[in-house]
Amino acid sequence: MSHQIQQLEEFLGAAFFQWHAGRAVLTTTRQAYAHEIEHALGLIAEATRRAAPQS
Repeated sequence: MSHQIQQLEEFLGAAFFQWHAGRAVLTTTRQAYAHEIEHALGLIAEATRRAAPQS
């Protein structure tokens, strides 16, 4: 997973995490990005649920 995060950071040109007292904390800008991505994935999940046959 860390390799994927590193690739995403390189693609976006910015770090996702800051380190505080040995803990990784998501940067404020990346928190907003994550929120938007979560919303988009939720829309995809909902569309998939609607399109899938009911079981």
